[in-house]
Amino acid sequence: MAGAEPEQVIDSEKRLLRKRFRAARSGLSRQAARTAGLSILRHLESDGRWRSATRVGLFAAAEDEPDMRPLFDAVVSGGRQVFLPRCAEGHRLEFAPVRSWDDLRPGRYGLAEPTSPACVERWDLGDLVLVPGLAFDLEGGRLGRGSGYFDRAFHGGAIGQPWLVGVALELQIAHHVPMDRFDRRMDAVVTEVGIRWFGAGA
Repeated sequence: MAGAEPEQVIDSEKRLLRKRFRAARSGLSRQAARTAGLSILRHLESDGRWRSATRVGLFAAAEDEPDMRPLFDAVVSGGRQVFLPRCAEGHRLEFAPVRSWDDLRPGRYGLAEPTSPACVERWDLGDLVLVPGLAFDLEGGRLGRGSGYFDRAFHGGAIGQPWLVGVALELQIAHHVPMDRFDRRMDAVVTEVGIRWFGAGA
């Protein structure tokens, strides 16, 4: 593509951004994480796509991320299906159904993962998946931790095309996130300040 950045330049930019945003997010207290999670839930509950999604993908947050437990409890109490990711063989990401937060166990990277052997084979149009990240920009760009699990899971629509919504603190919004051909853009990003939709979803 004309004007595209060389991959080595993109990789270098991503390394610098990861260092910057890890530092920015460090020291998040448990109370602040809980407060951010509740604010994010409030914004999502005012959004029609969230309310209409019968299947929702969530994730168990790391200590320096907004708390996802309030969102999980809200989805389950509303009678909707909720799925959380786990790392599978071949650097694949699987989403398995979860009925109780207590059913989660520490996974490969120390994050809580589902234990059910069942998993989503395909997401449907109208399903909604919340995606973690170190940084997001306002064109749907996402900077992950570098393992590529979420990008591989949703690249090219291999398991369907749900709405993908990045979850972050407002301080994780970047002016620009460099993207290569394997990176999957978000349809929206939600922070404690509000939710922003991009492209066709705007």
